[in-house]
Amino acid sequence: VFDERGPTFRHEADPTYKANRKRMPDELAVQLPWIHRLVEAHNIPKLSLQGFEADDIIGTLSHRLEAQGLDVVLVSGDKDFCQLVTPHVTIFDPMKDQRVGEAEVVERFGVEPVRVIEVLGLMGDASDNVPGVPGIGEKTAKKLLATYGTIEELLSRADEIKQKKQRESLIEHAESARHSRQQVTIHMDVPIDIGLEALKFEPPDTDALRTLYEELEFKSELQSLGVAAAPEPTVEKQYRAIMTRDDLDAEIATLQQADGFAIDTETTSQDPMVAELVGISLAHKPHEAVYIPVAHRYAGAPPQLGRAEVLERLRPLLEDPRRPKYGQNIKYDLIVLERHGVRMRGLAFDTMVAGYLLNPSRRANNLDALAKEYLHYTPTSYEDVAGKGAKQITFDQVDIERATAYSSEDSDVAALLVECQKPKLADHQLERLFQEVEMPLIEVLADLEMRGITVDADYLQDMSERLQIRMDALMEDIYSLAGEEFNINSSQQLQKILFDKLKLPPGKKTKTGYSTDVSVLEQLAFEHELPEHIL
Repeated sequence: VFDERGPTFRHEADPTYKANRKRMPDELAVQLPWIHRLVEAHNIPKLSLQGFEADDIIGTLSHRLEAQGLDVVLVSGDKDFCQLVTPHVTIFDPMKDQRVGEAEVVERFGVEPVRVIEVLGLMGDASDNVPGVPGIGEKTAKKLLATYGTIEELLSRADEIKQKKQRESLIEHAESARHSRQQVTIHMDVPIDIGLEALKFEPPDTDALRTLYEELEFKSELQSLGVAAAPEPTVEKQYRAIMTRDDLDAEIATLQQADGFAIDTETTSQDPMVAELVGISLAHKPHEAVYIPVAHRYAGAPPQLGRAEVLERLRPLLEDPRRPKYGQNIKYDLIVLERHGVRMRGLAFDTMVAGYLLNPSRRANNLDALAKEYLHYTPTSYEDVAGKGAKQITFDQVDIERATAYSSEDSDVAALLVECQKPKLADHQLERLFQEVEMPLIEVLADLEMRGITVDADYLQDMSERLQIRMDALMEDIYSLAGEEFNINSSQQLQKILFDKLKLPPGKKTKTGYSTDVSVLEQLAFEHELPEHIL
């Protein structure tokens, strides 16, 4: 249930209603359209009505459904809903993981649910600019109403109040108390036309959810859908390995006539400064690419062209600045080739850099993420060809046939991404930034990485030892404050220390308990030394 934009009947009664409420933070406001889309994709009925607040719609439906003999649960942490609680209407507060029934309302407000509006009206609500009676807070309101029952009864007998300031305030602000009671009362007669049948649970629209999750890059939510993505259109790919000198020369001649080509190096390490070149793939036409293996060493590997010979034959092409080269993280390929004696020139397009410029908030700009977003295609992963974990092999041990399909696809996908990203850069007026700043910067960064920086190793080692001593002492202090040793990096163990043992007030609720993030620790630091030491 959502609030509509614009004034409600409460604003008509009091134009200052909610006038002092702070403007919604921009960070939250931009999320509202996504929240609406998420609710719609889950097929959750979405209700709102001009002139009424969400609270009144909820109150109306609650009243109607209870009258039909149903038990109703209101999911909210808003204290105002306590006035709606009955034997058949309860509240579930998801932030506190707490059920609220009649007994809990009495414990909270000191009165039964039907008289909660008396307490709220008397004490007011600063967040909604409901004035109440000045000088009377929640504690005093509960005490007075325990004696007098209602605001009207209290006001009619105000002269009995012994405390002078309270008596005078009640007499002077009697109308404010009545008005405030009216403002905090949830209406249960909203003219909204919807029946129980329309509110029944429906399965979510998995296609809409998948689209939404892909846009937001919610990977775990995508996996939780448990449905396969739409089948990708079948495209005939022409990937082949170059195993002879004649084939290599023919490919070089073809690339000399091309407008540009994508390149991808396969190596033995993710670190370009130690990686050994195993093969090179090249692509200049959609869905066509070649792979040139030069150092596959597994048992039974076929004869391959020598690495030195291949690089020497490719040198004129790779070092020609007039031949545009494309790649995904092409800085890596630049460094690898430089270390093997070839300075690649004519770097024209890096799909990773373009991906970042087009969407700086994207969590990942690797080839898989970009291919899924722009090409709606999922490339073969490195783990698919080399394994994972302890069983993962280096690329020189990968079968050449599988290596050809994998590496050729990488350069092919990079070339396809260039065609998608180029016009998007132009649409966003990012061409100049990309061509005049980002692409030239790649070579500068590569040179910096290859040259490195000079450091004082002895000084850094001494600093490390001194910091370790300080850290050890700090940990001992933390253990002393906690009264036991525990894994400080374990959020679950920290939860037990902070909230179960030290009885500190919990804050935000997460899937695994109460949050122990920085914002929570900063608040708890005002209550106890231990959170301050952890920070």
